Formats: sequence, structure tokens, C-alpha cells
Amino acid sequence: MFRPKVALLLTALTVFYSAMTSAQDANLQTWLNEFIAPVHANKSPAEKETMLQTNLGLLRGSAVENLKIFRGIRYAQAPVGDKRFASPVAVPAWQGVQDATNFGHMCLQPARVTIGGESAGSFAVSTLINSPKAKGLFSQAIMESGALPMVTAVAPATALSLRQAKVESVKYFAKFALKDDSQGLAELRNLPVEKIVTTQLQYPQLCMPQVGGFWPGPDGYVYRANPVQMIKEGNINQVKLLAGFNTDEGSLFIPPTTTVDDYKSLVNSIYASNAETVLSRFPVTNKNVLSQMNNVVTLSLLRSGLYRYADAISKNNDVYIYHFNFVDPMIQTSGLGAIHGSEIKYVFHNFMDVVNQDPDAKSVAMVVETAWVNFIKTGNPNEGTALPNSLQWCKYNSSQSQELRINAKAIMEPMYKEDDVDSSERPSNI
Repeated sequence: MFRPKVALLLTALTVFYSAMTSAQDANLQTWLNEFIAPVHANKSPAEKETMLQTNLGLLRGSAVENLKIFRGIRYAQAPVGDKRFASPVAVPAWQGVQDATNFGHMCLQPARVTIGGESAGSFAVSTLINSPKAKGLFSQAIMESGALPMVTAVAPATALSLRQAKVESVKYFAKFALKDDSQGLAELRNLPVEKIVTTQLQYPQLCMPQVGGFWPGPDGYVYRANPVQMIKEGNINQVKLLAGFNTDEGSLFIPPTTTVDDYKSLVNSIYASNAETVLSRFPVTNKNVLSQMNNVVTLSLLRSGLYRYADAISKNNDVYIYHFNFVDPMIQTSGLGAIHGSEIKYVFHNFMDVVNQDPDAKSVAMVVETAWVNFIKTGNPNEGTALPNSLQWCKYNSSQSQELRINAKAIMEPMYKEDDVDSSERPSNI
């Protein structure tokens, strides 16, 4: 079942690497090298020194009879600093002789890499799941509040359609008296950042309600086609998935002065020709405008897109869906509920004193932190450290949509407001 919806994503990408629990030990790397390397190629006492001239420089290796052995040749620069998470950078030529008689350091994580993020981070993760450039680079993903197919809600002029993106790109370059070509791009890179920001604020397609304005488009490189179609066809990177949403995602973004007209304007901006259907499904009055705005923003912008991924991936891989319903003690009196981003501190069990004194908050953190770490380490939130109270997080199944409701007591429940999810109409420009 493919549920059409839209996503607003606002924060940063977090990348998790699964490593052995004792990886903090300074001696572990040396021990691993000494333990693993002989398995791959034992050194022979009969080895003699040999040299090899390459186009980058001279290598010192070993020779046994007619066999020449060169170990630990670096094919790319070390992925540290600004090279981390970037494309490989070629090794520069070197002077003198580089030793190639021993293996280099092994990677801390060669079969389970988990990428994860919240809001804009979740948007980025969902993009990587769609991207052929990322195929095989990770095996598990965590998406917290956001998904790529839904960005038309906040960037209808630039998201999901390459044709639309090109039209807007030409207009944007023209604001700087530049052409949308390689020379224009080079000049744009050299402009003062203040001028770019000032111009962007004057450009309607990059202002509210289009949050941020620029979003990845199907350029044939990052991803090939409309992600909605790619997901529907299952033409995405098959990975294990842990994903979910918070009950009151939208309340964080709704001013208390919001009016009925504001509500209708947002719905029309997002849904265009389908707006009347949404307004009928979620009718608004002066008394319920804030709660109804929260419902629509939560459902349409930050929640529903994850079910597209869940439905597609669960056909061939394990998927675990959560519904975070715990109201943080620090904002309990605000009436905002379980807001966008409120689960993050529980994932990392990173509390301030007032929360650390709350027994329910501690219970939630124990479940969330344990489940996330288990998933990163084993691919299953139930394996590893036992979840509290003998809890078992059941896999998602599109024919029987169960998700873990996370509150002071975490339990498995049917999908929250499933009728609303199924009844929501996608924006007309998807």
C-alpha cells in the first residue's frame, strides 16, 4: 500500500557507524591488524625485498620466488577531516620510497553501516535510499520525521521535477545577471555569501511556505526519477529500516496567532487542486484551527512519507516503525505535546537535570536508546541488550500495520490514525 504524503525537514544529518564495543581501546586497532592480516596473507620467512616503480612513486614490497607482494597500498587519501563522508580523493605522488611490506589499518566498521537522521537528516537519509550513487555503501537506515517524496509541500517549484527545477534555476541565476551554465555556476561560487543570502530572501520561490527552497531534484545522477515512482516500483536501495514520527510534529511551527485563513492558505499551497478534499477531511473553525493545523502539518509534512518506504522495503527487508508519544517534562506546561525533534534527547539519553529527575523520562530513554543501539549493532532493535519489561518490537507489515508507541510505557499498537493516513491526498504536482 502506497500512501501519498509530503515532508518538511529541518535539522541535520547524523551518521552512525557500527563498531565493536571496545573500539575506544587505543590498542584495539593494532590488535585487529595483527589478528586479521595473517588470515588474508601470511608473511613468509623467505620473502625478499623488491621495488616497483609506479606513476606516483616508488614502492617497496616483497618477493617470494616468482611472486611479488605489495601490501597496504593506499588507493585514496585517508577519509579524515573534510574528506570524511566525501567522494574518494586520489593519492598524490610521493618522493622517495613508500613501504608496502605490511598491511595498513583496517576499516573500523568492511559489512554493517547505518546512516540515520532527523528532519532534514531524515530527508537526506531517504534521498540516499533512493540514490544509485549510494548503493552498497550502507545496509541500514534510521529515518526520524521526514521523507523525500513529501518535499513538494514546502518546495513545489523546485522539488521532484527536473523540469520545474531547471525553470526556477534559470530565474535564480538571472537575479545575479548570470546564465544557468558552467560559467554562471563558477561566478556564483565566487560571489560574497551576503549577496547570495540577500537575493535569496527576495526570491519568492525560496521563501515561505517553501522552507529552505533548494531540494534535490531527479537529475539522473543523485537519483534518476520521481522518487514516488521509484519507491512504488521498489527501485531503491534495499536496506533495513527503523523509522517513525512524533505525535505533535506540527505544533512547533504553528504561531499562536494562526487563523482559519492561514490554515486554508497552507493547505492550498501544499495540495493545490486537491486542497478541497483535504479541507473536507480536516475541516477548520476558529476554535480548532491550532489543533487542526497541527494534524495536517504532522500528517502531511513530517509523518506520512515514511510509510511509502516502509511498504516498499518491508517486502524484502526488515522494517520497524515507531510513534513517539512522550511529552518532554521541560515543555509539558506549554501544551505543545510531543513536538518535532523531541525524541532526539532520548535516542542519545542526553538529559538536563530537570528531565533526569523524571522517572518516566528515564524509562523512555532506556527503551529508545537500547532499541536504537541494538538496531545499529545487529539490525534488530530486539537483539543485543534486552528491551525493558520484556518488550518486543514487531516488524512492520503493510497488511497489518503495527508500530511501537513510545511513552512512559512502550507498547505495540495498530498504526496511529490509519484512516487519516490512507485518506490524505497527495499534492497535485507529485
